[in-house]
Amino acid sequence: MSSPFYELLGFSLPSGSWANWFAGLASTSAVVVALSAQWIADCRRKADIDRDEKNQALQIARKLLGVLNSSHDIYRHFWVAPDPRFLGIDGKVERWRSTFPLIGVELDPSLALNEAQINFLMRSQEADLLMRAHREFGRYQSLISTVHEYANTYRLMRDNGPSPNSVSGGVMSANLTKDQVMAMMPRVATMEGLITSIRESSLENVREAWENLNHYDRAMQKKYGKSLVTFGWDDKVGSMDDLGKELPRN
Repeated sequence: MSSPFYELLGFSLPSGSWANWFAGLASTSAVVVALSAQWIADCRRKADIDRDEKNQALQIARKLLGVLNSSHDIYRHFWVAPDPRFLGIDGKVERWRSTFPLIGVELDPSLALNEAQINFLMRSQEADLLMRAHREFGRYQSLISTVHEYANTYRLMRDNGPSPNSVSGGVMSANLTKDQVMAMMPRVATMEGLITSIRESSLENVREAWENLNHYDRAMQKKYGKSLVTFGWDDKVGSMDDLGKELPRN
């Protein structure tokens, strides 16, 4: 005996087929809903990744700019021309006597690139920039250390040196014996050597930091269609062409 038929909306199906049909439709709807939910979750996850990557890109730009500014602060202080009135026993100008320690300069560890930022540069095919940025930060660390060494040596010279016996035009003078002069010579040589080292390192780091920041800015413009930070060279501190030339004394 044949199974009875049901008619619904003009369709004829054997008994039990309607239940299977509705069950199948419900199952398909569940799959569609599940797939839709997965698609939405994937889109949200991608948006979160994109947002995090852009934040890392912005932090890299700020760190490159931070190292540049810190290096240039040191450069501006130590590249000021020495006072020509301060002559050594050899008749040459002693720079240390008119180059005071730079106060308040401390290493900022937060300017170092973290793991997420390193990975971002690698994914962006910027391995060369990553290498240069590491070198730039390492030089910045060394530069801060040398600035501190200069300050400590300067204080030793000031505190242990002979007392002045006359002041003229703001310049203190002391009558030194031959033995006192000879005792001071090693420290004077150290001071002059530190100034030379700070000058050379700060000049090199300002140049490289400027090049790295501009390279990175061009790469991010290509990636995001715009610059992540606004920056420019301050003409008040001289042009790029003037780097390496002594700055006038105020």
